[in-house]
Amino acid sequence: MNFILIIFLHTYYDILQPNYDKLKERFEHLWSITSDASNNIKSYTVNRYDAYTEVIVLLDFSFFALKSQEYKTKTDIRVAFNFDKNGNITSIFEQNNEN
Repeated sequence: MNFILIIFLHTYYDILQPNYDKLKERFEHLWSITSDASNNIKSYTVNRYDAYTEVIVLLDFSFFALKSQEYKTKTDIRVAFNFDKNGNITSIFEQNNEN
């Protein structure tokens, strides 16, 4: 089933046209430098357009940095998930917090 998701995913943060190998490489790198990661969802907004639906999630991301051996939190991160008309995720990216 994971392969089906990748077929529809056009953008994953800064990776354009992600495939299994690109995503695996990204995740393995992140897992090698962090542990105990969690997302605290603060709110979300659903925007429906003719061609797609966008869900914007506001969250705090906490993790343990292995190199510095300390917990860190990034606050008020806005992540956008775009879905096509069939409900497939087509892109995931972080929105700039500046208005």
